[in-house]
Amino acid sequence: MQGAQIQGNIRSDYAQVDDNGNPRLTRISFGLRPDANGRATGLPDAGFRWRYDGNIQGIDNIVLEPTGGITVLNGQHEIYGVTIAPEATLGGNGRYTLKPGGRFVNDGVLSPGNSIGRVDIVGNYQQGNDGILIMETNGAQEHDVLAVQGQAALDGMLFLMPQEREWYGQNWHLRSTDLIQAESIDGDFKGLFVGLNSPTLSVSTAALDGTRGFEVRIARQENAYSRYAANDNATGAGRALYRLASVANADTRSLLTTLDFSANDGSVITKALNQLTPSAYSAMFASSLSREQQVGGIVSSRASRYYSGETRFDGWTGFATPFGGGVWQDERGSMVGSSGSNYGVLFGAEKYSENNPSWVFGAYGAVSGQSVDVDDPYKAKGTSTAFNLGLHARFAPDEKAGLYAFGQVQLGVEDAKLKRYINFDGYSAKHTADWTGWSGSLTAGGGYRWALSETVSAGPLVSLAYTHLSRPDMTESGPLATRLDISSSRFNSLVSRMGFSVGVDLPLKNEADLRADLQVSWDHEWQDRDSILDVHFDGYPQAGFSNRNQVRGRDALGLQAGLVYQARQNLSIGANIYSQFFRTGQNSVAGNVSVNWQF
Repeated sequence: MQGAQIQGNIRSDYAQVDDNGNPRLTRISFGLRPDANGRATGLPDAGFRWRYDGNIQGIDNIVLEPTGGITVLNGQHEIYGVTIAPEATLGGNGRYTLKPGGRFVNDGVLSPGNSIGRVDIVGNYQQGNDGILIMETNGAQEHDVLAVQGQAALDGMLFLMPQEREWYGQNWHLRSTDLIQAESIDGDFKGLFVGLNSPTLSVSTAALDGTRGFEVRIARQENAYSRYAANDNATGAGRALYRLASVANADTRSLLTTLDFSANDGSVITKALNQLTPSAYSAMFASSLSREQQVGGIVSSRASRYYSGETRFDGWTGFATPFGGGVWQDERGSMVGSSGSNYGVLFGAEKYSENNPSWVFGAYGAVSGQSVDVDDPYKAKGTSTAFNLGLHARFAPDEKAGLYAFGQVQLGVEDAKLKRYINFDGYSAKHTADWTGWSGSLTAGGGYRWALSETVSAGPLVSLAYTHLSRPDMTESGPLATRLDISSSRFNSLVSRMGFSVGVDLPLKNEADLRADLQVSWDHEWQDRDSILDVHFDGYPQAGFSNRNQVRGRDALGLQAGLVYQARQNLSIGANIYSQFFRTGQNSVAGNVSVNWQF
């Protein structure tokens, strides 16, 4: 009964028969339920757990009878017979030498080994109609063995139990003749059950030619991972994982094994596939685009600003503009959820043309930094530092009224880094990529002002801004299994802006002046808004896929407001704020202050 302890071997030399010549047998029962006084009741105890590593010798009279619970016998046993009751399980690595005429009867459960192991029977094995034979196996195709030096009469069920968290390659197979080795076999199992709990691995069976045996195969279907994908990018990653599984080595098997034995509903794989894509890099494109357009917009907004018509200064005007901004993007469709901020300073100088004072020419530079936090399920953090140089010009015969036009060209370089985090079902990894990217932009626009009064001016404006971003090939650092090799990529943007601006001049005391500007525009993106990355798992070019993410929405309503305080004729201080509304899944705000000094 439960709690028993036995050290040493069990031996019986008793050999007697009754009046009819039948042997007098000693039945050793395992797993009986005790009564209130602690005595055996003869009923099975389902909670019984007992292991014995000694030898049992009593070939003329001992019959072993597992009755309830689980009995594990490891040793060399010479006994008359074994009978496993319907509510009992017998396990362990044992050799059972039976008396001629004795039988090993399984009406319950026989489970060879303590894990992978074997049971040897010198004699006959009989499995009843309700009997179960449980055979364990693993990814290395190691398995339990039932070896019968006699006849094996089969019935009942065969349960094949693959161990979990093991690597099962595409060529994994096992034959029933390897599991059950007998001199002769009579009958057959009523059914086979393979206890494989996996969202990706599938089981197939096939009869062996010329025998009663069968072969079991465990493999993955082509859609083993991709069927759990939440979007097209994840589908591509899932198909790449299938190709990776066919050539995987020790570095990548831990990843695949984690997925193969994750939740049966595939929820872990859904999360993992998103994290295995390079979608987080598209958030860096979105943030870089926002920064480039903000830097260019600071300069172009000088052309549309309302001037009160003071005397033009023949010398140079220097300006310095600290700026900052934030972009918040929701996950929507293929758009990656993220939040980003950028900050920096723009400085430059401009001068009226001596030959034609309607023209202003200038140059500028900007130094800026940005940070991006990518939301779940991707989870990444990026930073960059950028430097821009540009030339600009504007044309305005009368800066208070009439036609005006502007244009600029801008080049930039950025040093960027992205840390990408992977974490699901106990598997974790961190990957880092560094790169130097390039940018270029062209902007042209113009408008018309009507002088509504001495202090108010208003009119329409239009502009067209082209931005090009490029990034080189790069290979992430970090664990090989999920490390990506990413091909060079480019992104183009062409934004048109149509709107209306109003300027108000508010004269102050002591020849000071306060000017207010308000601009409303409709901004439209004409180019493909998707960032496309071609990637493969590092070291496995055959396990590649394309990743497509929308960088930004198509249309937005832009609002811009500014104030300029003209302290004296050669010095002014200004502030400007800009935001966009109704852009799908995205909100943004940007602002700057500026100092203009004429010298």
